[in-house]
Amino acid sequence: MGSELLERARDLRPAVDAGGAAAAETGATALPQELVSVCFEAGLYGALSPRAVGGAELPIDDCLDVFAEVAYGDGPSAGPSWPEPPPPASSVPTAPTASPTR
Repeated sequence: MGSELLERARDLRPAVDAGGAAAAETGATALPQELVSVCFEAGLYGALSPRAVGGAELPIDDCLDVFAEVAYGDGPSAGPSWPEPPPPASSVPTAPTASPTR
């Protein structure tokens, strides 16, 4: 399975390169949804997930080879990605704290 995912990652290199270039061109801080979708459909996001839940359950060294292949197309694409960036911590509303009553 590791070599199969590695081949899929190689096949996606043009899409990864284009997606990374598009994100850089627009100043986006998240990967384009189209790139996230093709990587998901290729099974790349399940590389480390157990087979019992549909993942490939690759050994870490095989998984790193797959991620390195993605990085050849676009370095930031090989890291953790969010379809949309998480909000800054300062913009997340917090509930007021109440004093304990006795």
